[in-house]
Amino acid sequence: FLSPLTAAAEGAHSVAAWLLAAGAPVNAVDRFGRTPLAEAALADQGELVRLLVGAGGRVVDLRRAPPPGSPTKQREQGG
Repeated sequence: FLSPLTAAAEGAHSVAAWLLAAGAPVNAVDRFGRTPLAEAALADQGELVRLLVGAGGRVVDLRRAPPPGSPTKQREQGG
């Protein structure tokens, strides 16, 4: 599963901005363990990286990430 924001982070700046304004979780982790910020960085999308960092985006290291469903994990995903 890719979140809409992660998909937009591959280069659709206006879509990503709209999703953030609509409340999309900026740190949702996709099936590959990547956040939208990680995806934007991998796709060399500097403008999107700046947008996501400004919105509180982070790169999550799954080796150190809390287990799914934990209170910390829910906060990371905007819950």
